[in-house]
Amino acid sequence: MSFFVIEIALLSAQREWYRAADSTSAYGFMRLSQCPNIRRNAGEDRCRERDRHHAILRAVRQMRDACRALPSPGAWPASPLWIGAGVVCPNGSCRALETDRQLLGALNALQRPWLDAILTGATWLGSIAVLLPVALLLAWRFRRRGHPGAALLLPVAVGGAWLLAHAGKLLVARPRPDLYPALISMPADPSFPSAHTLQITAFACAWVLAAGSRPGWAGVIAAAVIVLAVALSRLYLQVHFPSDVVLGLIAGATWAVGLRLSLGARA
Repeated sequence: MSFFVIEIALLSAQREWYRAADSTSAYGFMRLSQCPNIRRNAGEDRCRERDRHHAILRAVRQMRDACRALPSPGAWPASPLWIGAGVVCPNGSCRALETDRQLLGALNALQRPWLDAILTGATWLGSIAVLLPVALLLAWRFRRRGHPGAALLLPVAVGGAWLLAHAGKLLVARPRPDLYPALISMPADPSFPSAHTLQITAFACAWVLAAGSRPGWAGVIAAAVIVLAVALSRLYLQVHFPSDVVLGLIAGATWAVGLRLSLGARA
C-alpha cells in the first residue's frame, strides 16, 4: 500500500536527526571532527547547530520529494508537517509565533480550578495509551461484523498517527512553550506537532469514514467535540503552542482521509 512510503520517508528523517545529535547524548552520532576548522571550546555549539540545520533541511527535502513522487492520498499527511516545520522553525531556528503568544496568554487568563480539572481529564482522550486499545476493540467488532477493511483502518490510523507525530518531533525538535506555567508535568519530548491532537483527529476521522461505522450526525458531532476538547486542553494546559495543535489537526485529518482512500472499497 502506497501510504507506507511516507512512513519510510519520515523514518529517514528521524535518522538524519540522530546523525546530528550531540556526541555526549545517548545516540552519540555527532562527530566534532566533521568541523575541523572550528575550535572545540567556543565553536562546538556552532558546529552542532550547523549540522543540525543541515540535517533538518535534508530531512525536509526527503519528505517533500516523497510527496512529489507519490501523488496518491498516502502522500498527503507529510505535507502539513514539512510546511509547518518551515513556518515554526525557519532555517532550523524555532520560535513562538505572535499568534501563539497571544492565544496562550488569553488561555492563561481564563484558567479556573473547575476548568483545570475538566481539561486535565479531557487531554487523556488523545493519549495513545487510550486510543490504541479502543481502536483494537473497534477493529475486533468491525471484523466480526464482516468489515475487515474497517478493522484494519482504525488501528493503522492510530499507529500511523503516533509514528507521524513522533517523527515530526524528532525532525523539528521545537522546544515546549515556557511563556506561562504548565498545569501538568511538561512532557519530555519536543513540542511540534501535538501528538495528542494528531492521534485523536486521525482516530475520529477514521471512525467516521470506516465502512460499517454509520455514526450519524450525533456521532459526527460527538467526535468533533472530543477532538476539539483534546486540542483545547493541550493549549489550556500550556504544554503546546497553538501552531503545534493546528498542524496536528491538519496532519491527523489528512492522514486518516489519505489512508481511507488508499484502502479504497475495502475500508
